[in-house]
Amino acid sequence: MAEAKIKEALKAGDFDNLPGKGKPLELEDLSRVPEDLRVGYKVLKNAGFLPEELQLKKEMVTLNDLIACLLR
Repeated sequence: MAEAKIKEALKAGDFDNLPGKGKPLELEDLSRVPEDLRVGYKVLKNAGFLPEELQLKKEMVTLNDLIACLLR
């Protein structure tokens, strides 16, 4: 039944203007994350949450950029 709906939508052109059409998929490499934690990481990422160590790293990069701008 689902396959018939998909074929019907394809014929109607419902998938013609989707964002990213014709572009390669951006697949995430979660190979370094333990298998039992991958779903949790994905949920947190989709919710916009960063682990503390990544948030600190992001802030350090921002601070380094600001300092570099001041030294120009």
